[in-house]
Amino acid sequence: MFFQRRLASRFCGINLLVLPRRAIIVSTSVWAERVWTNKQQIASRLADRGFEVIYVEPPRPFVSIWFRERRPRSTFVDVKANLKLLPSLPALPFQHKLPPVAAWNFGAVARKLRRFIEATGFRPFILWIYTPLAWSLVGKLGEAVSCYDCVDDYTAFPRAWSKVVAYCERKLLRGVDIVFATSKKLFTSKARLHPDVHYVPNVADYELFSRSRDPDLATPGELLDLPRPVLGFIGAFNYKIDGSILEHLAKRGYSVVIVGPVVRDAGFLERYGSVRFVGKKDPSELPAYLKAFDVCLIPYVIDRYTESVLPLKLFEYFASGKPVVATPFGEMRDYSHLVDLGETPDQFEQAVKRALSEPKERAGLRIEEAKKHTWDKRIDTMLELLTKKLEDKGGGA
Repeated sequence: MFFQRRLASRFCGINLLVLPRRAIIVSTSVWAERVWTNKQQIASRLADRGFEVIYVEPPRPFVSIWFRERRPRSTFVDVKANLKLLPSLPALPFQHKLPPVAAWNFGAVARKLRRFIEATGFRPFILWIYTPLAWSLVGKLGEAVSCYDCVDDYTAFPRAWSKVVAYCERKLLRGVDIVFATSKKLFTSKARLHPDVHYVPNVADYELFSRSRDPDLATPGELLDLPRPVLGFIGAFNYKIDGSILEHLAKRGYSVVIVGPVVRDAGFLERYGSVRFVGKKDPSELPAYLKAFDVCLIPYVIDRYTESVLPLKLFEYFASGKPVVATPFGEMRDYSHLVDLGETPDQFEQAVKRALSEPKERAGLRIEEAKKHTWDKRIDTMLELLTKKLEDKGGGA
């Protein structure tokens, strides 16, 4: 019996006799964010695997919490089986500008978590951190192992106080056991500051987005009247989008569809009848919209922030097999054999024209690439690395 358990526990290099089956995930995003990213995906999928997970929302000023939710919540909330949420605790302002304020705010988080851990015996556990502002949590909760899952260059965020965020991140890197980075540039920058950094790139829900290839899947009714070709973008319409490119395409008569929340001014595009904002959709609806696209777009601005980005949507698009056109930011250049690139509005339009006439076999190459980048594979990789780190530390579940 023990041998059978031992054999099963070593599946995929993840020693379940060593690796804790509990995790506290400290996020940069609230759980009900308009667009799910790494944090919610990892938390939800670990829970589906049988891990007991606590998802910790970032502390926010009381006014922000009240405006969004009408009432602050300070108790743990059951989200689904094996997954609890610790909603944002009321915080002092300026935590992004003053490290002592960040430490104070996360001190309140630590006290809340410690009381829960003591009351429920929630140990051993993995401390899984996404935000540099949570540096003061490391070593304060009794975690078996800690990791920093670095998915963005937080020092390059618009309006970020770069020196303050960089200071907090250095403190975090000095404390955690292991670091994961989703882009090569992030890997390089963190490897200068930590001895155990691993490149674990972004991925997509292949099973979901591959449904866009289903011949029986109906096109959404709100897109049926659009003239071809239809150029589409799935994601938040925010500061990363180069609006001048989309406006140029609209002026040239292309149908442009944006599927996702609008979090910046879009009036300059809404005046074009060929541009359609359809709003946020449930994830289950996205394959139908993706199927309606002739070309998938990633028209990001090229700046210090996007130079460290490898977006989830690249592999979501790949799963459909559809042509992809992007600006040449960050690691997008590494995929130039599968993606047509254009930097200026004119160059981007020329890339769209190339994509519309590309060889058919290119679709199959994108699909095969998407199969390499799934959530299961990313989670397996990180759990294997955490297992090895714990074995090296001599710890265990």
